[in-house]
Amino acid sequence: MSNFAIIIPDVPYDGGTRYFNNLIKILQEKDTHNKLIVITSPVHMGLENRNFKHVTASFLKRGHFNWFIDKLFTRLTGWSPFLYLFCWFYEINWVSHSPFPQGKHSFWLPDLQYKLLPEVWPKDTLRKYEKYVNQRLKYCDELILSSESTKTDFKKYYPNFKKRIKVLKFHNSISKVSKKSPSSKIARFLREKYIFIPNQFWSHKNYEVVIEAMRLTTYNDQCPIILCTGSPMDLKSHDTAYHDKIMQLVKDYDLVNNFIYLGRVSDDDMIHLYNNAKYLLNPSRFEGWNSSVEEAKSINLPCILSDIAVHREQTHNMSNYFSVDDDEELAEYFLNLEDLNQFSRYDDIIIEQKKNISDTFWNKV
Repeated sequence: MSNFAIIIPDVPYDGGTRYFNNLIKILQEKDTHNKLIVITSPVHMGLENRNFKHVTASFLKRGHFNWFIDKLFTRLTGWSPFLYLFCWFYEINWVSHSPFPQGKHSFWLPDLQYKLLPEVWPKDTLRKYEKYVNQRLKYCDELILSSESTKTDFKKYYPNFKKRIKVLKFHNSISKVSKKSPSSKIARFLREKYIFIPNQFWSHKNYEVVIEAMRLTTYNDQCPIILCTGSPMDLKSHDTAYHDKIMQLVKDYDLVNNFIYLGRVSDDDMIHLYNNAKYLLNPSRFEGWNSSVEEAKSINLPCILSDIAVHREQTHNMSNYFSVDDDEELAEYFLNLEDLNQFSRYDDIIIEQKKNISDTFWNKV
């Protein structure tokens, strides 16, 4: 038997929390002699306790004294003393999603946005992140990527990387039934025929094309209702400037009754919003592998997606696609919602994805 650990840092956005929850659930579905140990910050939110050993570690909590000590040692020596002690005490053979360059471990690189869209990164943040990635690539034993599209990008920018690369097409699922009634915050909207965008307000999410397309439909009095959830904070710039810009555009175009921002909502409200939506919409310029598309697939919710390679990879060309900046093409979709592809079924694809996830993880130890 091998002891297999996953390190989960503080996750500042809901999609990240659901990613780890679903990953752990899938790993536990396979009959294996390996033992799963999940190491998280003491303040990690939303981790569902299943049949695994859950260990909290103060050195993963940003701002904690042990976090500072560990960070100092890592900078000076290249390894984490606290992780070393954890691996020794729990007899851990392999660490996945490790932010530390030591021991037998997998480094998960979600995407190459920092190479392909450097303009959305503050210069200092970009420099630090590239340094971090280069160090992890140097010391990791295995690289995990989220899609074949990302693998193609990676080989372009890192042609001399010779270590093992595995593609892990993660799957996030959403329940078809909520245990709770919808909150008053969303209840009145569930009676509408709406399009759902469960994205954060990050600049690459490309809300501009949605607003411009909605404006074009107002000339036909057929403007759709679009509900949005997520944090207004951009994690790269650490401000709400992009969210504020989009909401000002909504006001300028007099779309406040059609483009409705709900903010962050509970998991139960999220279930209601997904299951009552007419379509999921993701207009993003870039994705490594999109969580909301996976959640839509899990309940066979039809999608309207920007035509980027990873969206086609995720949906196996069974969705509705529009050119990234083509507001007129998206407006045509809005005007003809009843004629779009609404009958895609992903059940077999999801089964294969989950098998791939389990095999990829457990076969490394």
